[in-house]
Amino acid sequence: MKISGRWLRDYVNIDISYQELADKFTMTGTEISSVTPLGSDLSSVVVGKVLTKVKHPRADRLSVCQVDAGNKVFAVVCGAPNVAAGQKVPLALVGAILPGGFKIEAREIRGVHSQGMICSEKELNISEEATGIMVLAEDAPVGKSLAEVLPLEDVILEADLTPNRPDCLSMVGIAREAAIICQTTFRKPSVTVPEGSLAVEELVAVHLEDPQACPRYTARVIKGVKIGPSPFWLSRRLEAVDIRPINNVVDVTNYVMMELGQPLHAFDYNLLVGAQIKVRRAQQGEAFVTLDEKEHQLTPEVLPRTSSWKALFLNPRSFAGAPKN
Repeated sequence: MKISGRWLRDYVNIDISYQELADKFTMTGTEISSVTPLGSDLSSVVVGKVLTKVKHPRADRLSVCQVDAGNKVFAVVCGAPNVAAGQKVPLALVGAILPGGFKIEAREIRGVHSQGMICSEKELNISEEATGIMVLAEDAPVGKSLAEVLPLEDVILEADLTPNRPDCLSMVGIAREAAIICQTTFRKPSVTVPEGSLAVEELVAVHLEDPQACPRYTARVIKGVKIGPSPFWLSRRLEAVDIRPINNVVDVTNYVMMELGQPLHAFDYNLLVGAQIKVRRAQQGEAFVTLDEKEHQLTPEVLPRTSSWKALFLNPRSFAGAPKN
């Protein structure tokens, strides 16, 4: 399991180095196989503001941008289709060394002098997104180091867990161990859920067709949900532990799974036939398409492998209800 040091500090104060923490974990029976810095090699990448964008005089697919770096304006040739005047962007200054060892130099590009590079998320090793440049929040301070503005710097500890330690398959579980090791206080995440006027039983039914294999499955209906990209901090945390961000709904279920060790799944209430969900074994050869659009053939052995699962039903026009067992 991969552990984000930045995320871990939400639940426990750590006053020793991550290498010391890893050594203490290993000595108490939870082996940490690696300690890897993340995002620390983005020196000389700052927040820039695109003042103007004009077409490159000798290349149809290139633009020439004037980018304010806080104390100076630089001309930068950019090939990204989504670059636009007014954007706040990550600007790699001349001399910056990007992940992978790529050094930024001033150079002539089809006869136009370029002083720096406007970067994509992939070029910064933030994610695999490479279809365009990364666009920062409108309030990002121009000239500030990108690593200061965004939660980029982190340390990833990889734990080789044994089958008898499922309690450590979550950030909260690891935080409890860290609190004991560091002899400090563990902070349990606080959760406040505003309840609606209707009970969830009035909105959705859960049927357990194999209660021996899955004795408990809870559901909650949430209203006012709009599908969209997740905030950067959430996407970054998922990327840090090797989970690909998809959208805010999918991402928050994965976030809770990694935080608490509790698997979740989100359903569109409008597509839920008969406003009910049946927990059953799959039929032989039954097809199932996962989020990566790959089709899988199931067998009757397929069923949730934990004794407690939850479902999250989403419908912008529904009412929030209490959990149903």
